[in-house]
This record gives sequence, C-alpha cells and structure tokens, in this order.
Amino acid sequence: MRQDISVVVGGYRWIGEGVRSVGSLIMEMIDSTEKELTMTAFILSSYEIIEHLHHALARGVNVRVIMNSPNNQMPEILQKLRYLENEYPYIRIIGVTDVTMHAKVMVVDRKIALVSSANFTMSGMIKNYEMGLLVNDSEIAQQIETILLKIWEQ
Repeated sequence: MRQDISVVVGGYRWIGEGVRSVGSLIMEMIDSTEKELTMTAFILSSYEIIEHLHHALARGVNVRVIMNSPNNQMPEILQKLRYLENEYPYIRIIGVTDVTMHAKVMVVDRKIALVSSANFTMSGMIKNYEMGLLVNDSEIAQQIETILLKIWEQ
C-alpha cells in the first residue's frame, strides 16, 4: 500500500520546481490543525510561526513544543512562548537540555507529519537549501508522535 508522501523544499532555487515550499507548508499545517499539534525544533526563531501558534491556541488546539535547550533560543522568542504558556492552559513547552534536540518535525492531529531538515527560522524555511517529506498517513504520524512524546516520560 502506497502512503501519501510528498517532497517539500526550501531554498530560492528549489522553490517553484513543482514541489511545495516548506515555509508555507508549516504555516498551513499549523492553521489546519483541529485538535493537537506536536512539533520539535532545534532552533525556533520565526515570529510568524509564533503568531500562527497563537491563532491555533485561540481556536483551542493543544500544542506541544519540544525544543533544543532554551539557552540556544532567542530570548524574545522564549518570552513570546512563555506568554502563550501563561495565556493558554493547553500549550506545553519542554526544552531538552541533556542532549541535542536536532529533529525538525511536526505532527498534526496524529494524521499528517512533516519531517524536514529545515529549522523553524526564516532562513531555514526560505533561504537555505532544505528538504523534507510530508507524510499524509495516520499510522506513520501516530508512530512519530508516540516516539516524540517519550520525551515527557523521562
């Protein structure tokens, strides 16, 4: 059985070559989330992503953010995330400090998963040459989410 898998890219020369832009896809995925969104980030510095997360939270979406050590993040972004944490009871943020969280993954409603090399930064989503896969398969998306959530069990 063939799963619905498609290639996504970043980088000025790759975007528009018949494949989707990872940057616009990330925003679309956040905006289309109905119940829950889980994401991992090595670096999260896009104010646009924070704004889209804010709108998702306002719609009642449960959001989990697993990020690399908060010490490696922009203080302004951390401040905005902490504001969202104080404003909404259904966002959980964890900073991984014992090892490096290098994965860049999003899982929407346990149905769709994005696994990409792109950091959640403007450069990572637009300028840099990045590539990833969008998997529209609930079995695989649930498997990825189960793996990600093991971080909370530690």
